Amino acid sequence: MTAVIIQDYVHPRCRRSPQQSSVTPVLHSHQWGIRYAPAPNDVIWENLAVSGPVWWVRFAGLNLALFILLFFLTTPAVIVSTMDRFNVTRPAENLRNPVITQFLPTLLLWIFSVCLPFIVYYSSFMACHWTR
Repeated sequence: MTAVIIQDYVHPRCRRSPQQSSVTPVLHSHQWGIRYAPAPNDVIWENLAVSGPVWWVRFAGLNLALFILLFFLTTPAVIVSTMDRFNVTRPAENLRNPVITQFLPTLLLWIFSVCLPFIVYYSSFMACHWTR
């Protein structure tokens, strides 16, 4: 039976309309699209409860936050100026140790760049994708 349905609906725009029934005008079946379902192991069943509009809002907000985080905070000048604005390095300057005062911004940049792939990886779980 699925072979007949797929044969009817797989290419409905090729000047062929699917088989008609008495409820076709009500269901608008001429506008349907059809494709095979993913394998059950590829479906994340917990995330199916998230509706379409909620998923899109969550997806857009998460990607916007990631863009701002990755675009602005990965720039060395922004990190160093933020550190200077909040006087992060002032206590270290009192030590008069150039290794600490010059190495700290570089170390923070390195730590942040190491954490970036993990941030992106775990943000994909927060997006609640329906399939793997």
